[in-house]
Amino acid sequence: MGLWEVDFGILRKQILGDDNDVTYTLFYDFKRYVLEPALRELHSLGWMVAYEPLKEGKKVHAVRFSIPKPQALLDEQGQPIVPPKTTSRPRPGEKQMSLALAAELPTLQQRIVTRLHKLKMTDGQIQHVLDFMGDDEAKIAKLMKISHPLLRDFEAGNKVFDNLGGAAVNLLKAEFPGLYPVLK
Repeated sequence: MGLWEVDFGILRKQILGDDNDVTYTLFYDFKRYVLEPALRELHSLGWMVAYEPLKEGKKVHAVRFSIPKPQALLDEQGQPIVPPKTTSRPRPGEKQMSLALAAELPTLQQRIVTRLHKLKMTDGQIQHVLDFMGDDEAKIAKLMKISHPLLRDFEAGNKVFDNLGGAAVNLLKAEFPGLYPVLK
């Protein structure tokens, strides 16, 4: 809770990785394809995070995030209002995924479910990945980091995928050898 101010270059490297010096170097692109989708995801989880770009002249040099103290919102009967737990809305002609996100499911696992839904993986595949990951934060961070370029290419239309879910599963197989047992 409170304010957090970070240099734009440092924020970019924290999110995209230290070895990525060419992607989203302009704040406008970073904001459009990385920051605002991430904030929409956080808002759907009930986190009211706001940001303010800090400029030197016309160029954004830093970003100030503000996280207010949580306040319980109550409906007319005095019951707490619980925000929705998913960000994905079905597109026309696309059926809604049915994997239930339990309220007690850890936030990191909610992020995995959201990410894998966006990558068009089936509920069974997602559950298998969740079971494999467990509460291992290092594995979860690795999954989020390696799947980001695939999701970015899909959402930006940089690459056409015949089967995005299959591409995601193949990526996970390559990065996590124990995820799917090898048949001999």
